[in-house]
Amino acid sequence: MQGGREVLIWNREGGSADDIFREFDLFQLGFTQNDLPPSENKRWYLKVRDEAGEDTGRIEYFKIIYQGQVYESQDHPEIRDFQEAIAWIPSHLGPQICPTAIVVGLNYFGIG
Repeated sequence: MQGGREVLIWNREGGSADDIFREFDLFQLGFTQNDLPPSENKRWYLKVRDEAGEDTGRIEYFKIIYQGQVYESQDHPEIRDFQEAIAWIPSHLGPQICPTAIVVGLNYFGIG
């Protein structure tokens, strides 16, 4: 989500599989340059919800990559059964190097 806009990027594909690694192109998801963080007051985040029992996991990393720059969340929250977890990318980088991402990388590591 960015600027009050939420976009579903993945909906339960993979079932109960462990070690789920995915990369998404933001422009293919409908984002434009205008959607990307225009100032240090906005942050991107990834929200993951576990929709099954006995399948706890963790967001291993969430990052946005643009022109060789990596903007990465320092959050690595656990995702418990039927709960949500959020990983944030801080955008305190200033307007000159504010992330204008092309790709989002998400790793989800299921434990059990």
